[in-house]
Amino acid sequence: MLGVDDHLGEQLRQQERKAWGATRISIMRRGDGTTRGSFLIPDADADTLRAAIEGIIAPRRTAANAQQHGMGAGDWLALPREQKMGHAFTELINHLPTGSLPQAGGLAATVAVTVDIDDLRTGQGTATNSSATDMSAAKAQRLACNAHLVALYLENGTRVIDHGMTRRLYDRHQRLALAVRDKGCVFPSCDRPPAWCEAHHLSFWSESGPTDLNNAALLCHFHHFLIHEGEWVARMGDDGVVEIVPPKRVDPDQRPRRHVRFTQQQPRAA
Repeated sequence: MLGVDDHLGEQLRQQERKAWGATRISIMRRGDGTTRGSFLIPDADADTLRAAIEGIIAPRRTAANAQQHGMGAGDWLALPREQKMGHAFTELINHLPTGSLPQAGGLAATVAVTVDIDDLRTGQGTATNSSATDMSAAKAQRLACNAHLVALYLENGTRVIDHGMTRRLYDRHQRLALAVRDKGCVFPSCDRPPAWCEAHHLSFWSESGPTDLNNAALLCHFHHFLIHEGEWVARMGDDGVVEIVPPKRVDPDQRPRRHVRFTQQQPRAA
């Protein structure tokens, strides 16, 4: 016969299953440099998040928080609690243990930032991340303080060290360069980000295609499979931009297509 604790335990398990099914998050850019989000998560997980955020804005960290944001202690304390919690949330995001996150192509939840080395040193000028978000060089400096940096010396925006036929898989440095160059799946209209993509050999490695960047493109799993099926073709354009050639049943003229993110940019060197 079940006791009171057993009944309560079963009720909680049912409640937790219901909470699991209701879990959601949405993130949407507002177009003014900010992003609005909302989430619905189980209470226990929300408690963990709240504890982490409140730990960051704890009174004992007033001086550290004020210094981090270039403020006096009194000015920091005068901020609304919700605003302080928002800044704590961004700090939590920027200190995620990326080494413990799931990896894709040897990279774990990587956001690549392209910035001129002189701008990075001085904090003047601009930078751009792999989601095409512009930021100040000063912001890139702050990110560099906590991020794992990999120097990619780019010529005309794309050229880095290649490996030819000596290696089948693209390494993490090349994957990072592809994230900067392709900014996600190159198949027209696909919105999958770099972390969801696989590095595809435009000329198949099994057919002596080298593991070089001018023979590479980022494709999500679905479109990677589609290209390997043989009807659709991915190739490097003469101006160094990856283009997709549809089968004749889709377009009798087989006119090459490009992702919209490449249609308004200057040609780049392959």
